[in-house]
Amino acid sequence: MIIEANNLTSILEEITKDRAITPEMIAYKVGVSPMTVYRWRNGRAKPKSKVVKQSFENFLKTLEKQ
Repeated sequence: MIIEANNLTSILEEITKDRAITPEMIAYKVGVSPMTVYRWRNGRAKPKSKVVKQSFENFLKTLEKQ
């Protein structure tokens, strides 16, 4: 899955609500601060680094397997 600014907020909303995964858990798995995940979820920021984007995409892939 390719992360784009327009779908990042909806992806995070779905993960945090439907799967009961906290922003803190996402932050730990992706390697960013919880505040960063909150900013992504609120649409105030988006992942800029290729490493962070790849880490987030890998995290999403692990969720798909569950």
